[in-house]
Amino acid sequence: MGPVAHLIGLLCLFVLVLAKVRRDRSEAFRPALTTGLIGVLIGATMLIAGMRVLGLKVLNRSELRHLESRARSASQGRAGGNYGRGGNRTYQNGKFGLVVLVRQLDTLTAENPAFLDERQAKAVLSLLEIVLPLSGYSDKEAGEMIDDLAARFTEEQRAKIRAASIPADARYPSNVGNPLQTDANRLSVMALIRRYDHLDRTVLRPEMLDF
Repeated sequence: MGPVAHLIGLLCLFVLVLAKVRRDRSEAFRPALTTGLIGVLIGATMLIAGMRVLGLKVLNRSELRHLESRARSASQGRAGGNYGRGGNRTYQNGKFGLVVLVRQLDTLTAENPAFLDERQAKAVLSLLEIVLPLSGYSDKEAGEMIDDLAARFTEEQRAKIRAASIPADARYPSNVGNPLQTDANRLSVMALIRRYDHLDRTVLRPEMLDF
């Protein structure tokens, strides 16, 4: 029960006590009423002060449902089961986020190679050719890679990437340091690289990116 419910319960109990006092000892009714009202005022003041000090807030049902929805979404995201409509994953960062982005790009460019212009394709391939051989990298490093690539896309491209379907075999086993090296993900990466392999590009060494 919340603090307001407790206060209402105490007020009901107070009214019952007053009714009993008035029935059994009418001469004590006024002192009891005065004392009780003073106690209620003091209690209410302390309740309000305590809520302000602790930063508590009484939520209505709409606010409570909103918070519960956000909590469920966050919990699903941490558990690795965050799916959007139509089975689309909506990961933004981390190792699996990079897997999802690569698989989305592979899906979109397989349908339309012109989805990426030459400059964007070179950036994607240069990054993949650095990352694919690595034995592992951190979620923070993966997030930085995602941010670097996302900054190169237009708003229209980002919207299409978010809406792109991801095959069910896009996996991120917890014991794999580089999830792009799993069989299905690696095939997708290699298909994406071969699609634009005719482009001239500069491939940096991994140590130049602090991986």
